[in-house]
Amino acid sequence: MAGIDGNIFDRYEVEKTIYETGDTAVYLVRHRTLSEHRIIKRIQKTERLSIEMSGRHEADILKTLRHPGIPVLYDYEELKDEVLLVEEYVQGVALSEYLDWCDSISAEQICSFLVQICGIIAYLHKREPFPILYQDLKPEHLYLRDGRLVLIDYGAALYAPRSGATFQKYGTQGYCAPEIVANGTTSVQTDIYSVGRVAELLLSHSKERIPLRVRRLIRWACRTDPKERPASAEEYLREWERMLARYSVSETETSHATIVVAGTTPACGTTHIAMSFVVYLNTVGQRAYYIDRTDSRAAQQLCRNSPGFYERDMVVYHARFRAVLNTGAAVEETEMPKDGICVMDAGCDFGTAKDADRMICVAGSRPWQERSMEMDMLPEDALIVVNPANRFAGSRLAKESGRAVFGFPTDPDPFVLSRRKKELFRKLMVKLDL
Repeated sequence: MAGIDGNIFDRYEVEKTIYETGDTAVYLVRHRTLSEHRIIKRIQKTERLSIEMSGRHEADILKTLRHPGIPVLYDYEELKDEVLLVEEYVQGVALSEYLDWCDSISAEQICSFLVQICGIIAYLHKREPFPILYQDLKPEHLYLRDGRLVLIDYGAALYAPRSGATFQKYGTQGYCAPEIVANGTTSVQTDIYSVGRVAELLLSHSKERIPLRVRRLIRWACRTDPKERPASAEEYLREWERMLARYSVSETETSHATIVVAGTTPACGTTHIAMSFVVYLNTVGQRAYYIDRTDSRAAQQLCRNSPGFYERDMVVYHARFRAVLNTGAAVEETEMPKDGICVMDAGCDFGTAKDADRMICVAGSRPWQERSMEMDMLPEDALIVVNPANRFAGSRLAKESGRAVFGFPTDPDPFVLSRRKKELFRKLMVKLDL
């Protein structure tokens, strides 16, 4: 290997060249005494390379890091014309390659990957005296080894003041935060944006119906305005850990899902539709219950004015219906059912749906209820139901949204299942993958 000198290579045997450009070369080497494989990164000293991009800077960062998701720096040597770094050899497959040949990844695997990625980034951001900004997060730099992700290549990493600063622009198109492209401003939020972009790639390689709450968590990190992203990688990590915990339920237990029913206008029928859906689900053998998250008392009135209902510990029961009603602060103290499908009546509060698996959006069709729906606020897998069914309103919404629109039949009693309601709910169940 011409041009290689220095004491480091007295201890290693070069087996192959992994990567080589004009300024940088990476070799797979074997320690002559320990017979361990390692990586030697050789960086030429040139005027084109900034101090931040030099091997000296990378070594200064890596020598302080001890994390299972970060390669170990074993040695460093600075010669007259080049810098040599000896790093741990991460034997695995790049996440980009893994996704290329993987048929599909599950929602649980997406959450697991995001917990690992956020854990590494959070570790870097918590370093003292200043956070370490990785700056070039992308699938090619994430290696899957024995089921765990390792983040390699710290050539673009920088120490940053807590107040943020402006640095040379680094990053890869498609994963780089918009503020870096615009003016070079970088902060912990720029790394979080890159995490969100990697998460979007993971999402695109899944053939499963991904829960709404997972999609919303991904979009949170990809906001254009850094102030609207998670405040820290640690906060984002906690959210993904909470999400992953939802998939840790034993397979022998009954599955739990949350479907939110939210309306575009007041009095468009979210309560009526949500309660009717619960009755239908229980009728066809799907254990389900209703939760009221509205400020109205429509659900209480409907339940308590109907025969055959009884209430215990703030939970209302019926042969084919059970509900946790909104009685103020006491609702938070009510123990929620451990299993079954939760149908949540959110009224007009779309924000209540942040932890939902599925969403049904109810649009009123009467003249005083009609308004242009903000389609960008709806998840791509949200279902739209017009209440009451109106062919003109349904066609208009279908054209605006580019998706199927369902009509809810005129119906006086949410606890009685008509033939048309059964047909509608049967279709909704197929679309909701229940």
